[in-house]
Amino acid sequence: MTALGPGGVLVAGVLAIALLASVVAIGYVINRDAAARGMGGLARTLLTAGAIFVPFLVVPIYAVFTRRLGARTTSASRTELVVAWGALTVVVAVIAGTILSPPDPVTQLLYVAGLVAVFGLVGLVPLIRRGAFDRS
Repeated sequence: MTALGPGGVLVAGVLAIALLASVVAIGYVINRDAAARGMGGLARTLLTAGAIFVPFLVVPIYAVFTRRLGARTTSASRTELVVAWGALTVVVAVIAGTILSPPDPVTQLLYVAGLVAVFGLVGLVPLIRRGAFDRS
């Protein structure tokens, strides 16, 4: 196993903060989506808390049952789209980096950092096509 140097500790800290921010961002996006679909206050608060504290369980369940809530009354805002893009980029990069890299923590961090850049750029394509960055 390779020891983390000062640069590795910095990368690990940045990725840890990014992952924590991503989980909170996913809770924000789910909260805004549930509000746009007409979900009430207490149920939306519990859903948001669940999405932040146990996202691996709540997010897929919410995605499956979203249609039962009905259609959104407003379309997703630019902020929601960009926050969701950033959060999903980090989460998918961490999962893919963990699966694809050898069991060395330094190598895993390097994989995750590279995958964040790749997935971030790839994820921009649908946002640009949806017009999230148009000046309107």
